[in-house]
Amino acid sequence: MDSREYFLTVRDMSHKLRILEDEIKELEESSRRVGALDYSKDRIQSGSSEKLPPFVKALDKIDEKKAYYQKKCAECIEFRSEALRNLGKLNDGIIQRILYLKFFQAMSLEEIAKLKEFRDSPLTFHAICKRYLRALDEFERRRLWET
Repeated sequence: MDSREYFLTVRDMSHKLRILEDEIKELEESSRRVGALDYSKDRIQSGSSEKLPPFVKALDKIDEKKAYYQKKCAECIEFRSEALRNLGKLNDGIIQRILYLKFFQAMSLEEIAKLKEFRDSPLTFHAICKRYLRALDEFERRRLWET
């Protein structure tokens, strides 16, 4: 794994969590459309999931997806915290900020260059790109994610 892949992992984990959130919302919405329990029929005595009404199966699936989501959230928080600590090991505050915006806020270098904090500075878009590449090189050279 190189430094860019390391930071892309941070961005990708957050993106996957947003996808899971959308899936859970979709499941919750679809569960409202599933038929409710019919109490006029015999009650289920066994634990067989084949005999469960569709509504109950939908709720089970939502619960499973939420448990998986919570597990992935915990992993993402732990990885992001570690990555932030490692990012703090870089000596230059500007390159820390550029990498933070690029990978933790999922901004493009063009968007970063348009931010007021950089627009009002002597840094041009080209200079920001150079600092970004230099930051990745330094992170790679020092292998900061392995310390």
